[in-house]
Order: sequence, then structure tokens, then C-alpha cells
Amino acid sequence: MKMSLRHDSDKWIVIVRKRPFLDAWARSRQERQLSTGDESAWRDDYKFHHAEKGFSHGRDNPVQLAWCDAHYEIDRGLPVLHTVFTDGITRTIWLLANGAEIFPVSVSSEKCARLLLRGAGDRKTQPVSVAYLKSLLM
Repeated sequence: MKMSLRHDSDKWIVIVRKRPFLDAWARSRQERQLSTGDESAWRDDYKFHHAEKGFSHGRDNPVQLAWCDAHYEIDRGLPVLHTVFTDGITRTIWLLANGAEIFPVSVSSEKCARLLLRGAGDRKTQPVSVAYLKSLLM
């Protein structure tokens, strides 16, 4: 998967865990049949074949990271994570249908990255900014 380092320097990359991410996505009620679905539902999605083709190129032409947003809402007195996609649902369900237990997503700010890490992130990792990655190339 890839992330452009020339643009979107305010974006961050977070490695998320499958189950907490799906739970947060389901709470947003976006594409509920997919966020609460299983491999069969994901593979039956009308756009799944596009991701299949996109991922088939491998390292020669990697697909973009999905772009999402995360925020907390109070539910029965407790904060719960909600996640919505701006772009990349089909790429994400392709990863899930093919066994990914952790995977990268991009978000628009450090605050969002920290919120997503707290509720669904892989605790062995830390969010990284695109600006930081870009600085490594200079």
C-alpha cells in the first residue's frame, strides 16, 4: 500500500486492529452491511472486484491507504470510538476478506490519529505523520 509524500503533509498513518476498527465503523452506521459483515458479505460487495484488480499489481503499483476519520461520542455515560471513511472502504474490506488482522489507514490530523490509536490502534505501533516520513527523504 502507498501514501503520497508529496501532498497531504498534514495526514497521519495509523495501524489499526481489525475487530476494534470494525466495531467503531459499525457504530457510525456507514455501509452497515459491510461494517457488520463477514468475508462473504465483503466479497459479495459490488465493488470488491475493483480492489481485487488493484491489489493484484502488488509492489509494482500499490494501492492508496484508506482515508478515514475518528471521533468519540458518549454512549451510556462512556466515550466510544466512531470511525467513518472518506475513501477506501473497498480496499479495507479486501484486506479484511484476505485475512488482515492489522492494517494501515490514513487520517487527517494528529488528534484524529491519537484518538484512533487509543480505540482501535495496534498498541505495538505509534501513529506517524506524512510530514515526518517526507523529512526522512530530505
